[in-house]
Amino acid sequence: MFTTSIALALILSLLLVYVLLWGLCLRLGLRWVKAENTSKRSIFIAFGIIFPLQVLITLAAGWLLGASDLPMILAAFVQLVCSVLVAVSVIAKLFSIPSPRAFRAWLPTVLAPAIVALCLLFFVRPLLYETYTTTTISMAPTLVGEHRQLVCPDCGRPSYTAPEMDHVVGEDFSTRRKDMIGEQALQPPDRFLVAKFIEPKRWDLLVFRAPEDPTMIYVKRIVGMPGETFHFANDSFWANGQALTPPDTIGGTQYGPNFTDEWRPFMWGSIEYAANLADDEYFVVGDFAAVSRDSRDWQTGAEGHNPYAVPKSHVIGVVTHIYRPLSRFRILR
Repeated sequence: MFTTSIALALILSLLLVYVLLWGLCLRLGLRWVKAENTSKRSIFIAFGIIFPLQVLITLAAGWLLGASDLPMILAAFVQLVCSVLVAVSVIAKLFSIPSPRAFRAWLPTVLAPAIVALCLLFFVRPLLYETYTTTTISMAPTLVGEHRQLVCPDCGRPSYTAPEMDHVVGEDFSTRRKDMIGEQALQPPDRFLVAKFIEPKRWDLLVFRAPEDPTMIYVKRIVGMPGETFHFANDSFWANGQALTPPDTIGGTQYGPNFTDEWRPFMWGSIEYAANLADDEYFVVGDFAAVSRDSRDWQTGAEGHNPYAVPKSHVIGVVTHIYRPLSRFRILR
């Protein structure tokens, strides 16, 4: 896919920049301490040893943090100390210099991750990609925040719910009361990539600033496009009088009026309250339809816009990949 190619090219480019900068900085550091044998081959070998070891240290620190009550600051400090000790030890051994001189030779290499971080901050993040996580399960089963994963007694497939929630949603998007088997521990939320350089399409997962409170970031599915008159009828989608065919990936999701209740007394997008979208507005819904607060029930919209609409000016980007945890990896666009 196009977005996957862009993401991979970006990752490889940043890695290449990091390797080149790190090697250049190490060579400058070695010349600073007047070390001998500062050939490109020796520097490449140093990187080939140090980088994998530091990755292993990072993974070990993450495991330790998850498996113990160790404070995050302390875990980060231990990770930093171990990474520095490994780098200094390898440099001292390869270039036959004492540890104090090896530490001084290593110091300039901290510029490499700093420069890459600046590239991410001032180029990648505002123009290409940004990473997010969701704090709710209103987009389950497609995206999940912190959740409990249960087992459906009928089909044996996973179902998702949140603490203190009476409903669960299955992987087929069906919703039911919480009569699942087991009560599993809380699972971590999904982390996902959001592309800012592609045009949103119907059925995409849209990340946007909430119309009534732009300080809040939401993620929902686009069902109504700019300029359309959109509504639900008999759990089907209609735009400008034409029935829409949802992709198989959203299965049997139901958004109809059976979800009106005490906190949703009426529903935007129903036949009675059809959504007339302006040329710069989207209509969005959550996949966990029974619990999601979305365009169907918003009461206050962005200034100058319909209460049910997400203006283009509030759009951040489109979700393209779920990348963590690895068991939940998916390409969405």
